Amino acid sequence: MLSCGLLKAQSFGLERPVTDRNLYFGFKVGINAMDMAYSKDRVHFVNHSVLYQRPFSKDALGCLVGGVTFERTLPRFSYGLEGMLTGTNAVAPADTTKFHYATQDTAYFLHVRVPIRLNLLKDKKVTPYLFVAPDVSTYIDHKIGKKGPHSIWNGMEVNWGSNNTNWFDIHLIAGAGMNVRIDWGDYEFCARLEAGYNLGLLNTIPKELKLQRKTRGWETTIGLSFPLFKNPSYQWFM
Repeated sequence: MLSCGLLKAQSFGLERPVTDRNLYFGFKVGINAMDMAYSKDRVHFVNHSVLYQRPFSKDALGCLVGGVTFERTLPRFSYGLEGMLTGTNAVAPADTTKFHYATQDTAYFLHVRVPIRLNLLKDKKVTPYLFVAPDVSTYIDHKIGKKGPHSIWNGMEVNWGSNNTNWFDIHLIAGAGMNVRIDWGDYEFCARLEAGYNLGLLNTIPKELKLQRKTRGWETTIGLSFPLFKNPSYQWFM
C-alpha cells in the first residue's frame, strides 16, 4: 500500500499542470473602436468609429480584431509576441458643426506587439492582470472585400497609398484583463478576456501634406491559450 501511494504521488506530481515558466501559444478575436484624430493649423476634428454610431450595420464588420499569440509565463508576469490584424472604419459624426477635411477612413492594419502582463493574483483559477504593449503596425495596401484602404476628402474618395500615408505607425496599448484556467483531464489551458486603450503615437500622413492624422481608441478581445508543456519534466527550461 505504501509503495502504491508513493507511485501515485509521483505520477500526480509529474502530470500536474504548470502555469509558471511555461510557453503558451493561442489565438484571440474581438472588436475595436478606433477613431481618427485630425489637426491642421488651428482646426481639430475626430472621425469616430462606426461602432459608436452604427453598431449593428454591416459597416461595423470592418472593426474586427484577430491574431495569434505566443507567451512566456513567469510567477508574477509574462511577456510575449503577438501578430494581429485589425480593421478601422471611422466616419464623421452626422451632427457635426465643424468643417471636416476628411469624413471617412477605412483600412486594415497588420500589427506586431510585445505585451507585458503583471498578474495581480497568483495560483488562482481566475487571475486579473494589467498589461502594456508596444506595437508597430502597417496598413494593408490592397483590397480586402470590395475596396482597399481609402478616405473620403471633401466628398471625393482618395486611396491611402504611399503618397498619402506613411507606411508604418507606432502604438502603445494599455489595459487590463482576466485569465481563467480551465482543466481538461491532466491538461490545462487558459481562456482570456482583455480590454485596452490603443494610442497611435505617430502622424500617419507625410509632412508634405501639412496635416496630422493619428489613430486612437478601444479594443476588446477574447482568446484561448495552450501550454506547450504540461508537466515540470522540462527542467532544462526552468
